[in-house]
Amino acid sequence: MRTRRFKHLVSLCLLAALGGCSGGSSDPLADVAGAPPPEPSIPFDSGRVPVPPSAAGGLDGAVTLKRGCGWILAFDPAIPSLGNTAFPDNGARYWVAYVAPDQPAGTTLKIEGRYANTRYAALHVHDGNLLVLDAQAEYQLAPDAGAVTPWLDITTRQANAPLGGRYTARLRFGETAPASREANVLYRPAPLPNDGIAKRTTALVYRTYLPVGENTGGVGLPRITLQTPTGPLPLDNAEDRAGCAEIGSRFYLDGAAIPGITNALDPAPPLPKPVFKKFESLLLVLAGSGVGLNNHNAFAYIKTERNYGDVLLVRGLPPSHTGDAAAGNPPQVRYWSLCHYGFNTQKVYGCVSDQDAALDAEGRYTVLVSRDAAPPLATRALGFNTLPFGPERIGTLTMRELLAHPTFAEAIVRTSFGEAGSASRGVHQPKATYCSRAVFDAVAPQGAAAAFAACLESRRVLPPAP
Repeated sequence: MRTRRFKHLVSLCLLAALGGCSGGSSDPLADVAGAPPPEPSIPFDSGRVPVPPSAAGGLDGAVTLKRGCGWILAFDPAIPSLGNTAFPDNGARYWVAYVAPDQPAGTTLKIEGRYANTRYAALHVHDGNLLVLDAQAEYQLAPDAGAVTPWLDITTRQANAPLGGRYTARLRFGETAPASREANVLYRPAPLPNDGIAKRTTALVYRTYLPVGENTGGVGLPRITLQTPTGPLPLDNAEDRAGCAEIGSRFYLDGAAIPGITNALDPAPPLPKPVFKKFESLLLVLAGSGVGLNNHNAFAYIKTERNYGDVLLVRGLPPSHTGDAAAGNPPQVRYWSLCHYGFNTQKVYGCVSDQDAALDAEGRYTVLVSRDAAPPLATRALGFNTLPFGPERIGTLTMRELLAHPTFAEAIVRTSFGEAGSASRGVHQPKATYCSRAVFDAVAPQGAAAAFAACLESRRVLPPAP
């Protein structure tokens, strides 16, 4: 019972800020040559605010859908009350659609989309509680006849490749992904006999990172249609409209703040001399948790303590990334970022994405997490990026690597858990140290490398922890 309760609370904590079902009528697949990009089915800046939860509970025992819900607006941490929870990245946006459980045999979900002007876009299959089941990024989706994909491989984009080319994917229900996948097919394994409504329901999540223009990257949301034995049916339907609104009303808003949930994932206290370690997302999957998990990401993190110093400095050699003119061939990752979160609320207080990182003459980033206002000397010209610590005493500083290329041996995803994994990252393992403002201010004018070295030296003999 405690295990079920824990999973349920995690689900509630991470399934934040879902709005009502889409009623948009714009066609994201309309021809766009010579015309402005189409509007997304539901724009993120529409002012739509989710309804606070009206009752405890998720989908289990609450709503049984007849067909499903079209794209539901979810998870935009840049807008208050639209999903700043579940350790989001400021560069990411998410949409969710639901498909009713127990589809007739032979039913598939047809997904018609366009390659977007984004750093990354992907389709993820989850159950109704957003536990991940399958995923395909856009580089894995072959284009329709006559169209062109902009992706040469997992991290390499064609120079001057046209965007907006069409692709068509299909989601098959009741099937597990085989060792040799069919092209453009996603798989939804059959639920277990005793699974409730949430486990039998299917959620399709569409993610974008660093979209250009608006949140879909100028191409709108994919069009999704149920292909049933009796003919095609749109997910949006009048019969489910009230149920979709009820689902939206049951999700928490920003920062669910359920005490103890994240401590169950890492109960160890923060270290005065912090060391980045890999977050083992596989443990979440094996435990039946991992709500909202994007299995294209890998993470290394430290738990932070605002009373250990006025500032926290992190310095490292970044991987090359897609879009970096000096990345070489191939880029090592599609995207990387450093973000600081509240540990219990899971709210993001700030991120430094790869395209915004200030690199010094050594090609290294130095990110300063400040307990108070950022020190005036922590400027880009001196090689610094700054992040706020936030109001919570315990935080989490996370390095995210999205879609590491197979040739990048030191990628987080290829390291082992714990200290051995940290060592295997080699030159890409970031270092971190707390520091007083007095030490930092005295050395910061000499640049990021000198400031980090002085702060690291100042912590060799630590005062008693507060």
